[in-house]
Amino acid sequence: MKAKIEIDLDNDAFKQNPVELAFVLRNLALDIEYINGVNLGTFIGIADANGNTVGQLEVLAEIDDSGQRLVLGKGRRKIQEFTRLPADGDDNHLNE
Repeated sequence: MKAKIEIDLDNDAFKQNPVELAFVLRNLALDIEYINGVNLGTFIGIADANGNTVGQLEVLAEIDDSGQRLVLGKGRRKIQEFTRLPADGDDNHLNE
C-alpha cells in the first residue's frame, strides 16, 4: 500500500504564513490518529487554517506489472485482488 498526499501551496494561507504547511501536516496527523490509522481506501481531505480545502491523503494498493489489477498481499500469500475500473475522465475513481 501507498499513502499519496497532495497539498496545493498556491493559496493565501500559505502566502501569508510561512509555517502553514506545518499546521496542515500536524492537523493531518491528528486526523489519522482520530480515525485510528489508515487502511486501503482511506481518503482524508486536507484544509488550511482558513478552512479551505488544499489537498488530500489517499491510501492506494500497489499496481501489478500488467497495470490492470491492484494486488494486496504479504510475502507470497495474496490476500485480496481488485480489478481496476477504466478511467471515466474525473478523479473520483468511480465510473459514473
